[in-house]
Amino acid sequence: MKKYILSVLTLLAACGVASAQTEVLKITMNDGSQQTIEVSKIKEMTFEELSLVDQFAGEYTGTQTLTVAGTYNYDATVTYTLTAAEDGTLTVYVPSYAVQGTLMGDLVLGELTISGLTYNEEKGGFYRMYAGDGLVQHFKAMKDGATVMDNDYVLGGESNIIVTLTDEGIHVENPFKLGAMPFPMAATFNGTRK
Repeated sequence: MKKYILSVLTLLAACGVASAQTEVLKITMNDGSQQTIEVSKIKEMTFEELSLVDQFAGEYTGTQTLTVAGTYNYDATVTYTLTAAEDGTLTVYVPSYAVQGTLMGDLVLGELTISGLTYNEEKGGFYRMYAGDGLVQHFKAMKDGATVMDNDYVLGGESNIIVTLTDEGIHVENPFKLGAMPFPMAATFNGTRK
């Protein structure tokens, strides 16, 4: 639904102002920041309802927790990018990140893009089981100064992702399995919109 307001005429009429050149429109955002715009520079204001996928789209910075073997948790600060596609699906981009001092040593997980997430009413977010998509992620492990693993691995097993909205931003759960590794991993992300 769109609402159009010829702002200059509407604001002048509503305010009874003879000259709009000194009038400003002050907008206070949800995060407390403010934007001020001279009314005389506004031709038209449009209010549009965002589609569901557009409500998720954006950049989010927060804590990525990597859980190894279902028990050990390691944190890194990352920025996720969520992009809305014209078909109503969501694409999630996870940058490369490192975690130190794990039971496997110091780890680096390569960047990953997961496309085609669709909204799942039952789960309350955008979801995709991507285990059969042939996605590959680089994984490197160094222990005691020596490289133990450094290769690209196909994401298989029960690899899936769910993205839900929170009051602060988004919550992502991404359990995955790298190649033939015997233990599962899971990435959990809580981020706020940039």
